[in-house]
Amino acid sequence: DYVYRLGNLTLLTAKVNRDAADGSFMEKRRQALDKSALAINTNISRHSRWTDAEIHERQRDMAKLALEVWAL
Repeated sequence: DYVYRLGNLTLLTAKVNRDAADGSFMEKRRQALDKSALAINTNISRHSRWTDAEIHERQRDMAKLALEVWAL
């Protein structure tokens, strides 16, 4: 249910995304997120697990940031 939620999505280059695609969260974190220079990935790489609760929390935080950046 959480695979396509905004809080579970991030930006990666195509190659990094392909290389990390089927790995566990820790493998993805090590291969892609820990090396990312993008601020959007910093929060994810701080986690030792990635469950529905973390996805929900990140999605909520992203919504708050969106309201600050874009006055809706």
